Amino acid sequence: MNKRNQIADSIFNLLPLEEENAMKMWSENLDTLQMNSRDLPLIDVLTSVYNSEKYIDNAIKSILWQSYPNVNLIIVTDPCTDATVEIIKTYQEKYPNILLIENKEHKGFIESLNIGLNASTGKYIVRMDLDDLIHPLKFEKQFNFLSDHLDCDVVSSGMIIFNEKSELKSVTYREDYELHKITLFFFSPISHAASMFKGEVLRNIQYQNGYNYAEDYNIWSRLLDKYKTAVLQEPLYLYRTHSEQTTNERNKSKIVDTLKKIISDILSKVNLVLNEADIDFYIHSIILSNGLNTK
Repeated sequence: MNKRNQIADSIFNLLPLEEENAMKMWSENLDTLQMNSRDLPLIDVLTSVYNSEKYIDNAIKSILWQSYPNVNLIIVTDPCTDATVEIIKTYQEKYPNILLIENKEHKGFIESLNIGLNASTGKYIVRMDLDDLIHPLKFEKQFNFLSDHLDCDVVSSGMIIFNEKSELKSVTYREDYELHKITLFFFSPISHAASMFKGEVLRNIQYQNGYNYAEDYNIWSRLLDKYKTAVLQEPLYLYRTHSEQTTNERNKSKIVDTLKKIISDILSKVNLVLNEADIDFYIHSIILSNGLNTK
């Protein structure tokens, strides 16, 4: 392992345990971590945020400090009641590669993602939530993979879930595209937030209204019909759980309603039609028993 990788891995491993010390280490090694090549295609980072003042600062830094140099950050906000927008505008003054789109009225997560998506022009699009953190070489590693595997349209990665108590849980996903299609029958097969898409693929698919709290599952159920996916087995994404976020339990009934629609869509593609009682049993005994993952 070369020095760049060692430093980047050390930062990533420290982030969920001592976040500020890890960010300090990152800031001190920006030049060492930076890729040498400047002639690289644009990566757009697609985000939608609402009231995230507590975590957005380091999330933005983890995007702007990526080793990959040609990045645009697209942030769509619903009307915030905290300092989120002011923090973003402070970064905008220093970084011209940040596009802030402020919704004048509440649009919700899915519509906001599509607003940002329609403003994107990058050859690649990365998803991220602005209360999370990422590996310093994440964009570089995923770009290199897509460049080496031209038949692949989306590449995701493993992730680590962490909380305020520094409790960690590693989440892995199946590597093979064919297994992703099979996994659809049981749960969302890939991390949405950890993914890099070919830009034209995500702009073509778009996010679909009516699938709140499971938009990731819905997008994979439609995308895997046409496009090839892959997962880097190393974790490159840190998914933060905290008390301020909208919890799955609080919205469980809405999630179940969305899952019913998705499962009906998936089963209809293989000419299977279940009645409502069977779909309820399927969701509660198979999907919910595996635990919900809306990332």
